[in-house]
Amino acid sequence: MLGRVWLGTARLGGVRGRAGCASTMPDQLADHLPEGRAWMAKRVAGTHMRALVGGAAAPFGLARNLVDQLDVELNIEQTDALIQAWETSVGLPSPCVSIADKTLADRRADVIARLRRTPVVTKAQFEALGRELTGLDVRVEPGANIETFPLSFPLFFSADGGRFTLYVYVTGHQSPHFVYDFPVPLGLYRNPLLECIFQDITPANVRLVFVYD
Repeated sequence: MLGRVWLGTARLGGVRGRAGCASTMPDQLADHLPEGRAWMAKRVAGTHMRALVGGAAAPFGLARNLVDQLDVELNIEQTDALIQAWETSVGLPSPCVSIADKTLADRRADVIARLRRTPVVTKAQFEALGRELTGLDVRVEPGANIETFPLSFPLFFSADGGRFTLYVYVTGHQSPHFVYDFPVPLGLYRNPLLECIFQDITPANVRLVFVYD
């Protein structure tokens, strides 16, 4: 897919290749031609033979430049023309990650983050991902630990006794909030990116409860 997109992009955006590639290609082609009498002028400037060699070498120079540029574009840390193809290949944009108003560097970083993403299945992996996404302290607890005795405030209950529930505790944010003496923190802080990505990687039969302290 990236290769097909590149061919169209090269026609539209021009070609950036190695400096001097076009000027040295006739000599490189001449090195591969016979050395007989008919080819004696292949390196002599101003001759018909040299003009023929130069004309024949032009497509090879273009192809070399295209290969060089493709080498750059297939490196996600350097890509420019193919950034959209890179994003499509890893499922971006997504409901969780938008590309609107982002710089090229930010878009590259989003792709790299997707490429580095490993399956998240353990409590430690969920917590590490949460800290990476928010920079806050994120703690994940199975629902059975929260909804069974001995209980502590705030109280949470679900129909399945927490068997298919994960509680995600996020602390350390500076959003304005206040706390009653009765330990139920009230505030407006939420982290949509954290919630969206956790919902995306969690099995469909698992309910997530986000608690922002």
